Amino acid sequence: MAFGVLYPKYRAAQTYHDNLDHLKAVVKTTLVELQWPYKLEWGKDFVAEIPRSAFSYRHEIRVTISEHGEITAESKSMDREMFFDGGRNKTRVDRFFAKIDEVISRHH
Repeated sequence: MAFGVLYPKYRAAQTYHDNLDHLKAVVKTTLVELQWPYKLEWGKDFVAEIPRSAFSYRHEIRVTISEHGEITAESKSMDREMFFDGGRNKTRVDRFFAKIDEVISRHH
């Protein structure tokens, strides 16, 4: 949980033993199933906008995939006035990786 930090964020990474193209497809499927609209930057970084809610302002999650199969996800507030995230950023990243694991298990 971040407190007193401008633009609070949370980052985590997991390594998967799969090829890069398959991992990109898994990330796309994951973001679609989570209903997090995304765009692809530079052909390799996914940037998804987390839909707003009554308790959440503008947030995004950035996902990168290394050539070695490491997926890194970072959730952060897009609004400077967000000083306290209440654990939402960690929850989003955890939810993302749980969905990644689910998608991968369906494809194997």
